[in-house]
Amino acid sequence: MHNRPGAWVGRPAVLMLLLLFIVSVTACESKTPPKNQSAKDGREIKYAPETKRVSQLNLKLPDEPAAINVPALLREKRCHLCHEESRQGLGPAYQAISLAHRSRREIMLEVLAQKIVRGGSGNWGVIPMVANRHVNLEEARLMAGWILDPK
Repeated sequence: MHNRPGAWVGRPAVLMLLLLFIVSVTACESKTPPKNQSAKDGREIKYAPETKRVSQLNLKLPDEPAAINVPALLREKRCHLCHEESRQGLGPAYQAISLAHRSRREIMLEVLAQKIVRGGSGNWGVIPMVANRHVNLEEARLMAGWILDPK
């Protein structure tokens, strides 16, 4: 193999590329940013300061979440089109739902939240409750908690 003419012609180039690759990879693994240095013409080279991680920032969450007006949220999310506080409309009244499920509040909180988001049928007559695409699960949990609380 060494006796053939041109057998080693491409190998120095391959070795040089491999060496450049190794040097570039190890240079990128440096954890500390370089210090401010001077360029050959005397100008100072400044690097960006080290960024902090989120855990190093002094962020404080509020002690208590802001109070949410659930009746306004129910109107905003269009629940009033089928439900009312004390009268049955297309769907049951909020008070009727509360009375029916008050004894199992903890279980029914998640069940009702899921029904608000995904819809359901067969519990309050023949008219199904359609899924409400305007409500996320956290909002639905707030609504279900408000509905299940005695008024």
